[in-house]
Amino acid sequence: MGLDGLKLLAKIRDEFGLKIISEVRDSTHVHDIIEYADIIQIGAKSMYDHGILRACGKANKPVMLKRGFGTSLQEFVQASEFILSGGNEQVILCERGIRTFENKTRFTLDLCGAAYLKEHTNLPLVLDPSHAMGYAYGVPDLARACFAMGIDGLLIEVHPNPAVAKSDASQQLNHKEFINLYDSLLKIGEAIGYQLI
Repeated sequence: MGLDGLKLLAKIRDEFGLKIISEVRDSTHVHDIIEYADIIQIGAKSMYDHGILRACGKANKPVMLKRGFGTSLQEFVQASEFILSGGNEQVILCERGIRTFENKTRFTLDLCGAAYLKEHTNLPLVLDPSHAMGYAYGVPDLARACFAMGIDGLLIEVHPNPAVAKSDASQQLNHKEFINLYDSLLKIGEAIGYQLI
């Protein structure tokens, strides 16, 4: 969508009180995203791009760093430290699945890795079961498992009619499925003393 898309999203944000997260794919675009988005996202394919990491390290905005599917935990933490070393302490880690020998799902959501990151970093941790699973039917179960771990956030793809979604149609929940998931997460939150917002 480019700069015009960011401007449009900013108008929607201002009208409805929403937050914008936008992915940066080139270090020269960081300034535009800083101006219009609330959170800068570094996608899994860009987490090794030192130009992007460096530019985000100088930004005064939260940065969500997504783990690449072939990235070790050490490499993931080091990429976050690269951003932190630039002065930006607003880094959010996002686990979105790693490549394993399994071929029936897109990736394997690394819950062991998530537990490691919770224990060995002080950074907020978000999990993305939609991208890991690749299919909507598995997203609610993975989301519940993630939430029960006490993670800081979930990325769940939702569309009113997933069959016509322009991207990632197979992994998106419809509104009813999302409401059912949300209700079940509320119950888990009550059981473990964790508040869902």
